[in-house]
Amino acid sequence: MTSFQETLPDNFVRRTLVVVGVVTAVVLLVILAWQILSVLVLLFAGILFGVFLTGISGWIRQHTPLSHHLALAATLLFLVGLTAVAVALAAPNLVDQSQQLSGNVQQSLDNLETVLLNQPWAQPIQNFLPDFRQVSSWPGQLLSRVSGVFSRTFGLFLNAVVILFIGLYLAFEPDKYVNGFIKLLPQASRRRAGVVLDEVAYTLRWWLVGRFASMTVIGVLSVIGLLLLGIPLAFILGVVAGLLTFIPIIGPALALIPATLVAFTVSPQKALYVFLLYMGIQVLESYFITPIIQRKAVALPPVLLIMSQVVLGLFLGLTGIAVAAPFAALLLVLTKMLYVQDVLGDDSTKLLKEDPRPHFAAATNQTTADGRKEKQHAEQT
Repeated sequence: MTSFQETLPDNFVRRTLVVVGVVTAVVLLVILAWQILSVLVLLFAGILFGVFLTGISGWIRQHTPLSHHLALAATLLFLVGLTAVAVALAAPNLVDQSQQLSGNVQQSLDNLETVLLNQPWAQPIQNFLPDFRQVSSWPGQLLSRVSGVFSRTFGLFLNAVVILFIGLYLAFEPDKYVNGFIKLLPQASRRRAGVVLDEVAYTLRWWLVGRFASMTVIGVLSVIGLLLLGIPLAFILGVVAGLLTFIPIIGPALALIPATLVAFTVSPQKALYVFLLYMGIQVLESYFITPIIQRKAVALPPVLLIMSQVVLGLFLGLTGIAVAAPFAALLLVLTKMLYVQDVLGDDSTKLLKEDPRPHFAAATNQTTADGRKEKQHAEQT
């Protein structure tokens, strides 16, 4: 009886320590997963940039006698030269119009406040809107937090540098990193891994082609439409519209806000015309431009796209929203190939690349080894 009473507290303490240890391990794993998630998103952005570089250099290599490294060097020279020309031609307008944009937006907010105050029907709306005087004080509040702004800007710059170097190293020796990853897998899975990675790279490459094509078309149409309507700061607003088109669904909605506010400084009618202009451009892009592009590029289900933006945006903010679409494309490919084809055995699933091949060395060597084994087995039987 005494021994049982003595062991009872010991069991309780032991179980308590086990529970505390498990809870502590779970908390540490959640914290680690949170940190790894941001790192993985940064790595994915770098891979996306590397796919972009290898796509251009691959096209150059196919149409010229240049080697991979020379084609990549030509790609980098072209991109640097294009950036320098764009900065030389557009930088003065961008800087000047960017400085005017904040003032015009503030003026538009003041005009909107005046209109709402004079309209009885707008009284319920005003109860849900922030005080315009508080809005006008936001720039001052932001300026008072220079250290915070500097740290965030430095963080964005550091992330951009990391993405740049990851993309450059991957583009310089893509097979080296892919083969290293494939060799970590069991030998029986290496050939299939090579096929999947080939399809993933092909899908991401054409997704980027589709996005850049849409960005260019929407940016040009926005500038032309705003100029025809006589809206000030048409150039910077068109650039913003083109850049935000990189983010499907959410990007065009964000681009509409500053354009409408700037047009409101001219007149409410102009703001309505700008709203209709942007809606017309989106209809044109959705029903005419995108279907043409997606004959070769990847088409993402809207529900999958929206859910990926919501989930990644919830955990990673704007960075997560920016990479949500290519991540959804990656997820779609993996689901089709690894689950629908391999697990369910449905080979009728249509892929973007009709005949993906395991052209990576680690996968092709495994294919050769499998062929030799089959040949030896046939000779023995």
